[in-house]
Amino acid sequence: MKSKIGFAGDVELSEISILSGNGLIQNILPQVEGIELYEDLFGYFISGKLIIKDAVSLKTFFPLVGDEFVRLDINTPSLPDEYKIRGEYFIYSCSEKKRINDRVDGYVLSFISKEAIVDINRRISKTFKGTPDSIISQILDEIGTNKLISLEPSPNSVAFISNWWTPKRAIKYTLEHSTSERGDPDLLFYEDRNGFKLRSLGQLVQNAPYQKFTISNYSRQLDTGINTYRDIHKDYQTILNIEFHTGFDYFTRIKNGYYDGETISFDPTTQRYFHSSNIREFEQDYHLNEFDPIAKKTPSTMDSYLKYIPQYYNAFEGFGDCSNYKTKVNRDTIISRLYDTTKLIIRVHGRTDYTVGQVVQIEIPKNTQITETDDSIDYLTSGKYLISSISHSINKQHHFCTIELLKDSYIKSVDESQAEKA
Repeated sequence: MKSKIGFAGDVELSEISILSGNGLIQNILPQVEGIELYEDLFGYFISGKLIIKDAVSLKTFFPLVGDEFVRLDINTPSLPDEYKIRGEYFIYSCSEKKRINDRVDGYVLSFISKEAIVDINRRISKTFKGTPDSIISQILDEIGTNKLISLEPSPNSVAFISNWWTPKRAIKYTLEHSTSERGDPDLLFYEDRNGFKLRSLGQLVQNAPYQKFTISNYSRQLDTGINTYRDIHKDYQTILNIEFHTGFDYFTRIKNGYYDGETISFDPTTQRYFHSSNIREFEQDYHLNEFDPIAKKTPSTMDSYLKYIPQYYNAFEGFGDCSNYKTKVNRDTIISRLYDTTKLIIRVHGRTDYTVGQVVQIEIPKNTQITETDDSIDYLTSGKYLISSISHSINKQHHFCTIELLKDSYIKSVDESQAEKA
């Protein structure tokens, strides 16, 4: 375990190499000006970019023709090796080329997980039957990944025909027809720093905060009354820049099913219609924070979000209805309440152990306090958040992270706050 304590944002680039199709391995660390590495909770694969300043004509060594991979080995010096960013990625694009001077070219190499290249070239034509976690495991076998796979159990049964679908499309269909162990249609499939995961939002939001972030300019600590030093832990907690995406959009919420909805279904075998009201009771669900973001007097009706989903009954032996008419609107509501309640984008000193799916604690002070006894924390923007996407921006001197944060609830009741103002 490493014990080195330096400065927040320190980074160690152990390896950046290109592997060509003919077996050549070339270290390009001296030519790399910057690295961008991107994870998305609602995506499937890790992607990124290498910003290259080439004075040795790298393309004559390979050349770059579309069968190259990049190998990365990056770590935060103060963290154990288990938190390294390490892996091989397919280079799928060389772009933005420009001549810097007579001897130096600049360009960008875009890369993505190797499984994404298999996905775009692979078509699956077969019937899948079983629990969602077992089906996704089979699909990953079709892709042939050697990464760590962690799948949350999903007890409901699913049956469908993958009609020359890509693996990604088959996984998407499976997610849309899956439920967690507690019966919620909130499963997500994504790749993080550790590998591929299948997780329910209900499970993710119950995790303890991995890090605390705050807007704070703390004073340097005194050392023997003469020297001062920075507290690296507080530096890591400091928000360097923040964008507030907190303004709500009532019409967008209606369109996305934020305020619940209804489903009309039709069974062609019995010629019968079915009507389902899909209501998410806040107190019965798991949330990041304690209080409902929807005020009691918010105008909304069940008809505002109406879906028509026909049933697929007895399409497979041993299976009844194979549609998702009972869960589709519920899933849309769960995801909308996470994505359309409060979103922040923060920039902080980077660490290689930050990854999507983690819960973090945010403390944002009010611009001003109304009274001396008034709470100094902004309850609308403060609280627990889920990391929905993260971009690691790395150069040879420093590591920054730009993090998109979402929350589905508040640390204070919106109805109480309105009553106080009244």
